[in-house]
Amino acid sequence: MMGWWNERKAGMYLRAVSMSNFHSSLASLIQPYLEKGMSIAELGCGLGTLTHELSSRGFDIKGYDIDDTALETAARLYPDDTFIKDDCYKLSGVADTALCVFFGRISIEDNYEKLMNTCRKRLIYVSSEHADYTETTYRETDGIASYLDSRKASFTVMKEHLHFDQYLKDEEELQIFIEENYTKRGRPFSRKVVTVPGVYPIKVVNDKAFGLFVIEKEEKT
Repeated sequence: MMGWWNERKAGMYLRAVSMSNFHSSLASLIQPYLEKGMSIAELGCGLGTLTHELSSRGFDIKGYDIDDTALETAARLYPDDTFIKDDCYKLSGVADTALCVFFGRISIEDNYEKLMNTCRKRLIYVSSEHADYTETTYRETDGIASYLDSRKASFTVMKEHLHFDQYLKDEEELQIFIEENYTKRGRPFSRKVVTVPGVYPIKVVNDKAFGLFVIEKEEKT
């Protein structure tokens, strides 16, 4: 089926991965809330980079997505890891901990119930501010926290930021990047663009701001 990913977008994303420690640093922020021996499901795992990072650290993790291009790429890049095609909103109790990174939109419709239903113990939810750290007020994170308070959820939240810069070969590729990641999604492009030495001389600066929520599931009595 057609999805969010395509070969061109995946290629640019993987280039950013190769020139960044974003996923390693993100895994280090998440790791204190994971337990060895407990199962983990990454929902909306995309190209599988974070699933692989956590798997390489000894965690029992599987990646779930519905996007064919993403899953085919993940399986090719990380053949020893497990990736499953499924609708993440329809899963039930597939792991002790569910992990959502920039996936899920937890505070709209009945997504909170659906995402909490995927796990048996806790949900780790990472929300994007869609803004550079220097520009954000963490409005999205605060809004989600207020929503979870209204649901009487048991949670903690951390406000974080990490660099995930995109390197591009020329102005034409910059325009393609903007079209794929901003224009098609109805978002304005306001990132700082700088020139750097090397094979990819155009850098889109992305000091990515986000909220990291750890939401505990209520034990049934």
